Amino acid sequence: MNLTLSSMRKAGTIFWDDSILLLLLNLFTFLSILPALVFYSLVQETVSIVTSLITTILFFPAAFFLFALFSAVHHLSQGTVVKPTHYFHHMRVMGKHAFIWGAINLLLFLLFSWNLRFYAQFEEAWAAILQLLFLSLAFIWFVLQLLMLPIYPRLKEPGFKLALRNALGIMGRYPFPLLNIIILTGLLLTITFLLQFAALFFTFALLASLLEGLVSEIIKIEIEPEPDTDEI
Repeated sequence: MNLTLSSMRKAGTIFWDDSILLLLLNLFTFLSILPALVFYSLVQETVSIVTSLITTILFFPAAFFLFALFSAVHHLSQGTVVKPTHYFHHMRVMGKHAFIWGAINLLLFLLFSWNLRFYAQFEEAWAAILQLLFLSLAFIWFVLQLLMLPIYPRLKEPGFKLALRNALGIMGRYPFPLLNIIILTGLLLTITFLLQFAALFFTFALLASLLEGLVSEIIKIEIEPEPDTDEI
């Protein structure tokens, strides 16, 4: 619980001290998913494999904006002055890694969603068990991706495998603080679902601050890495 509270305090400090900037960066991030949201709202009554594929592809550019947002939040947590132009600088610097991260997640999302849709056709118990299995795997993968985003800016040589390995390490060593932050994330996403304007103003920035706070506090209580290592 102490780690959870310290993570929340860290997140609150990050968000409060630079709230105006983070609100602006949140707006940029929201605009990156707006085409997908508009398209989905237009075709939601005629959902098909094609429209689902197009919607998913339209979400792809958000990976670049998310990487830029988490990089900016990380630098803010370190006391570095960040300007809006730095946001787009981080987007260019992390562009390759954002592309790889986004492509992998796009493919896996399609894999999970198509399998769930396929097994939903059957009423047998085994189909329900397989659906539950895929949902569980999708949730675990989602949590790992949330952890990977604040890890990437800390790596001297960023890479998907290295970020994933560190995320798995955090999940294994700190399951209960992570669960608490995931619950808060769920509450934040629920509020956003009920009050859509929240996504426009603070959802992404607050989520980035929460996860940055958790990873920052975990690093404080871990053995500091050697200067020439990429591991957290």
